[in-house]
Amino acid sequence: VRFAATANGSRAASAPNVVEIDLQDENQALLGFGGAFTDASAGLISKMSEGAAKNLLASYFSPSGSRYTLGRVPIGSCDFSRRSYDLNPSPEDFLMRNFSLRDDREVGTDGNDSGDYKIDFIKRARAVMEDGTLLKLYASIWSPPTWLKTCESPPNSKDANKCSTPSITKGALNPRKEYRDAYARYF
Repeated sequence: VRFAATANGSRAASAPNVVEIDLQDENQALLGFGGAFTDASAGLISKMSEGAAKNLLASYFSPSGSRYTLGRVPIGSCDFSRRSYDLNPSPEDFLMRNFSLRDDREVGTDGNDSGDYKIDFIKRARAVMEDGTLLKLYASIWSPPTWLKTCESPPNSKDANKCSTPSITKGALNPRKEYRDAYARYF
């Protein structure tokens, strides 16, 4: 891909894989560039020496690096997690009273130090942003907690969520109102 700047209505040479940017058109704001704060990356960084980890984070987030200012934070596990988990594994907790960030900041639920500290990872990235630049974060969900899911197929669906038991990768959100409301609270 090649980027071509244009101004005053002029056009870059038409070619495949060219992104034209009109420098005079200010209709859209760019939120920033960045990446995801996943369990896998947090785990890998936690295994690095302090100096190597700081250098890596600086290469992405510092004024002398790529200056990332945007980060996606998965709510619970995602496709780049070393294990499947959610932040409220308590069945029938429709009010989300047991919602907890424990798995994102402490020892894993199995009692082992998994190194999956997304919150620590975010703090370390923020620490190398020396010039006061804000780090904007947005949360995204890979899957509802399994107890909010069902294996039933939607009506007229040819792509059935075939499963005997819902999991992080199988099933779909239960369409009943109390489950949808609980999912909204989870988010």
